[in-house]
Amino acid sequence: MIRPLLVFAMKQESQEVFAEYDVLHCGIGKVNAAHGLMCRLRDGSPPSLVVNMGTAGSRRHKGGTIVNCTRFIQRDMDVTALGFEKGKTPFSDDPVILEYGNRIEGFPQGLCGTGDN
Repeated sequence: MIRPLLVFAMKQESQEVFAEYDVLHCGIGKVNAAHGLMCRLRDGSPPSLVVNMGTAGSRRHKGGTIVNCTRFIQRDMDVTALGFEKGKTPFSDDPVILEYGNRIEGFPQGLCGTGDN
């Protein structure tokens, strides 16, 4: 049986709708998300699936739309002044757009721009 861990930044995003699931509220931002999830994975029994959920703005999708993001970019990574492509992490072999996750039929696909600014 798949028992997913649902990860949200804030309780306001889940609004008790997912009370029957294993839910983690990790705080706002990439660092809080990474730290909160790693602590949960270290201290608890590992879930069979981790689903990152939450709210985000979009110019392409109407409010309230569930978007299946499998492509990600760090929109706040900008060292173009040093000659790097916008979004490129210096000295990393990772591409500017990371492709990861499962495509789920029936949901629109999207590019998630993540940033802490």
